[in-house]
Amino acid sequence: AEIRATIDRNYTRARTLLTTNLEKLHQLAKALLDHETLDKSQIDDLFAGKDIVVKPVFRRKKDDEAAAPKAKRTPSMDPLPEA
Repeated sequence: AEIRATIDRNYTRARTLLTTNLEKLHQLAKALLDHETLDKSQIDDLFAGKDIVVKPVFRRKKDDEAAAPKAKRTPSMDPLPEA
């Protein structure tokens, strides 16, 4: 009975938080659909009513990938010998 009461209490709390903050929930969902990922400062700006600052994403070029050092193989990465 104690476990059920804890579950019910927390379910009610979660439902209240979501319904009370429904507009923020929809803002966050839209922002995530638009930007895919958000960091803490972007979420804080969103909830403060500010525009989200889009941060550039740096990706490696193909030439950089070829020049990058490769990981050394360790014995644990080798396949097991067949019996």
